[in-house]
Amino acid sequence: MRRLLPLLILFVIIACESTPEPPATGKLELIGNWSPERLSRRDVWVWTPPNYDTAQTYPVIIMHDGQMLFDSTSTWNGQEWQVDETMNRLIADGEIRPAIIVAVANGDKYRRTDYLPTKVVDALPEAFRDTLLEVELENRSRADDYVRFMISELKPFIQGNYSVSEQPSDYFVMGSSMGGLISLYTVTQFPEHFGGAACMSTHWPGSLVFNDGVIPEAMFEYLSGHMPNPNACKLYFDHGTVGLDSLYRPYQAKMDSIALAYGYTGNQYRTIVFDGAEHSERAWAARLHAPLKFLLGKP
Repeated sequence: MRRLLPLLILFVIIACESTPEPPATGKLELIGNWSPERLSRRDVWVWTPPNYDTAQTYPVIIMHDGQMLFDSTSTWNGQEWQVDETMNRLIADGEIRPAIIVAVANGDKYRRTDYLPTKVVDALPEAFRDTLLEVELENRSRADDYVRFMISELKPFIQGNYSVSEQPSDYFVMGSSMGGLISLYTVTQFPEHFGGAACMSTHWPGSLVFNDGVIPEAMFEYLSGHMPNPNACKLYFDHGTVGLDSLYRPYQAKMDSIALAYGYTGNQYRTIVFDGAEHSERAWAARLHAPLKFLLGKP
């Protein structure tokens, strides 16, 4: 037994030394229940990357529908985007730059009126607009108010309390469905503040009630005159082929033609079709790596 003891101790030492360190993970914190001017109250979370260091600065992605991004145990459908898991993995693999995620909860029953672009609503035929406002938008478009909240309240708070880049090219917005619409609208309204947007399963019809093409027609008319400079903005789009996503292909083709006319190229613009993907948080989680690598990929 005495002869075996040194060998046993040596084995334990080697085993301990060979046990890999657990991978570093980011940190999620709730920074409060905000009450933006002219908007409903909503929670905002900030996720900081693994080994967050105030001696360096980080790019920022503002993401919509924040309550659906991190914790499936608290979502209405038991699904989540798995933002933290995907960010941790991509950072650990060296595929993206470490970044800070700002997750803004939607306004609950005001989600559609927060996310459907105000200037598009204003351009609709009067009778159609009035019906849309009454039936779906709680009698008022709030998208301009929501965008101003991000620019005038949220972004300055993040810059004042976190170690973030001061370069507009390091700020992005991301969302899905109606969140895709408001992400694109944000960079058209304030291109000087952002370096790009990722729009997943963009709900171009703009409504769940009216599907006669009136809203997307107004949307594309607006975009034809308000696209950001392609040399200073990256735009990512995708959609699946199942359920609601099966409607999006012709609309996305129109968006692609507008971007091409503005001079967007492959380095600054991307559209991907995911065959078999549906319109759900589970589907967006499965392909979240694609927009993150497009926006944050290392040169």
